[in-house]
Amino acid sequence: SPAEIRQFVDTAFGAGFNFFREGGAQIPNGVISRWPILASGEWTDPQVANRDFVWARLDIPGSHDLYVVSVHLHSGGGPSSRKLEADSLKGRIISTFPGGANVVLAGDFNFDSRTESALTVFKTFLVDDPIPSDAAGDPDTNNGRSKPYDYILTSANWRTHFVPTRLLETTLPIVVK
Repeated sequence: SPAEIRQFVDTAFGAGFNFFREGGAQIPNGVISRWPILASGEWTDPQVANRDFVWARLDIPGSHDLYVVSVHLHSGGGPSSRKLEADSLKGRIISTFPGGANVVLAGDFNFDSRTESALTVFKTFLVDDPIPSDAAGDPDTNNGRSKPYDYILTSANWRTHFVPTRLLETTLPIVVK
């Protein structure tokens, strides 16, 4: 419910955080932000019916807004299915957001490798550098640590705002309901 999502955001991030989450999806996408969300919406995923792509325009400090897109690409359809999703996303991002906008595209891409054609499509207008890695230098993020599932791609102009970050390893309790 909206109240449960609000409670989750308040607990995990803080009461001052904003969010947008798609409705009516089995596997919903969403955006959580410390900055105000000025506009948000959903784009139909051309390959699956149980979720959409979610976007939000964030009012970040400064004179330019940040456009964020949250995705969960099709795992079962293989690389050709994800390529169709990438083509759709590229068209939507280019036609919806202003030219030169600060853009972040992030989520579970379900890639089998860093050479998938969908990533090639994304790299025609977004940057895949630097590639984050864990403390052991492994950039793979699936459960077996053998595939690059999770990504954060940005517009080239947003890359200038990167700040090196190192997260300390901790053991967090996992609660399964």
